[in-house]
Amino acid sequence: MLRDFEEIMCTKEEYYDELGRFHEVPYYVPAKCYIKEYEWGTATILEDDLDIEFGDSLTVYLDIVNFPPLIVEHVIEDDEGYDAIVEATMNYNKASISFYSGMIPVDYNLELECNKDKIVECVDNVSSWINDYVKYLVKVAEDFLRKNKPEELSEIKCEKCGVTLRKYEYPYHLEAHEIEEAKRQLKEIEERIYESIDEKEYPLAFKYFRSEIDKLISSRLLPVFKDLAEKINQEISTMGIIHINSRQLYVLKDIQEEIIKNVPKIIRDKFILEMTIIPAILSNSALDKFINMTVNGQLIEKRGYNFSVNVKRKRGWFYVHMYLNGDHIAYFRVDAKTKDKIRSKVAEYVIDEKKVEEITEELYNKVREKIGIK
Repeated sequence: MLRDFEEIMCTKEEYYDELGRFHEVPYYVPAKCYIKEYEWGTATILEDDLDIEFGDSLTVYLDIVNFPPLIVEHVIEDDEGYDAIVEATMNYNKASISFYSGMIPVDYNLELECNKDKIVECVDNVSSWINDYVKYLVKVAEDFLRKNKPEELSEIKCEKCGVTLRKYEYPYHLEAHEIEEAKRQLKEIEERIYESIDEKEYPLAFKYFRSEIDKLISSRLLPVFKDLAEKINQEISTMGIIHINSRQLYVLKDIQEEIIKNVPKIIRDKFILEMTIIPAILSNSALDKFINMTVNGQLIEKRGYNFSVNVKRKRGWFYVHMYLNGDHIAYFRVDAKTKDKIRSKVAEYVIDEKKVEEITEELYNKVREKIGIK
């Protein structure tokens, strides 16, 4: 039935779950499709559409090469222009097609309606009218601009290369120049990958080829710092740290300085995330803060911790005010859990458990003294 079509996996929309319940918003599940390649692109058929008994026709999803043409792509950015192209497609008399694109069941940019009994003939026949259809759409787009935006058809000279083109083509033409420059910058980055690369030096390369640069960094630059990563991981393990919040980052001050000193700015975030155990011991907020400061070369402040307490009486109850280096950090009523509350607050800032207990005991005794308990 589908001569020369190959079976592939694709995606389909499902509106009913396994219990038969209908969902207005579909979810997507794997499906089977059949695809055939042509000089003009590909044609794909969803297997489920072949099994549907209702109706004599089905939709074939066409992915036409270099479609739509530039002028059509420009015109459909305008709502009225889009309507004009859709209407013109509906009125095209050499095939039953719809100007519609999507990604389900596969990527496509045109829909073709075919009789189920003549699917192969219908698809093979695309070669006889596709070029004519493209020229037809270009004319419709030109007529639309001539009527609604005639200035878009005026000629303009490119400042970069001197070529003369129509005004609507100019933004796309400039983008092509940018991409060429981005490719040049990417090649230079590849040659300098072991040096310090600043994103500001190569803005276009990062704009158009960021994923390629990320892969390049991960595959060629990160391994250079394997020994440093192992050293840092060993230092953290020796410290016996299990969990650090954003207030306790001072514990990693020396490690942060090592990273800033030895690891290029462009890969510090990847070095931290992919090569060290730092993400495993930091809370989410602490990790975000650590990465941001380290990438930007902002050193973590290593300051002493001077805790103090004051007790005030209000409406017959005693209330504790806790301070750290003069800043107010806690306020709670004196009760049977006062010592636990003090310990919990101290532990937010101090890692060493022995030190936490010493500070807690000292502060708790001061609270007792202030309320007259010996």
